[in-house]
Amino acid sequence: VPDTAYYLEVCAEEDFNGSMCVAVRVRNPDLIFGWDTLCVLRDEFPVWGDPELPPTLIMNEDDIDSSLVLDDYVEDADNDDSELNFEIIFPSNQISRRIDSLTHRAYVEPSLNWYGRDTIWFAIFDPPGLSDTGFVDVVVNPVNDPPELQLGDPFDLHPGEPLSIELYDYVIDVD
Repeated sequence: VPDTAYYLEVCAEEDFNGSMCVAVRVRNPDLIFGWDTLCVLRDEFPVWGDPELPPTLIMNEDDIDSSLVLDDYVEDADNDDSELNFEIIFPSNQISRRIDSLTHRAYVEPSLNWYGRDTIWFAIFDPPGLSDTGFVDVVVNPVNDPPELQLGDPFDLHPGEPLSIELYDYVIDVD
């Protein structure tokens, strides 16, 4: 290193988180000293860690109990899971989603009789405001629902006359 160059290298342990201040003193060739304090901060971003969010959540149409505990998929070296906040971003018209703020459980429910593919995007925030995003693909499989017969008002039956009803008009079959 040339005499006119100034370098400082600071190394931290692999698991170091927090702040550290170091007094740095410099000297020129005329033996004149100067100094200052160098402070460094290492605050880990909360990240979707190991295991990562499942790549695909598979459920059936009309399921109402599909959920994920988001804490199971998060790593944050600086903060306890209870200090983290989760949000769902990019709303969907086909899948309702909500997060219980106390348990960090994300509930997922497809619209009635809807099936197909969608994506749920999550954001995680720690107390200093650092954040990360992650997503889960959702596949909703179709389920063949039984037909529904809705006859409505009673029919008049007259003795000696056959009663003929076209049932097609009274059957609802969404599938």
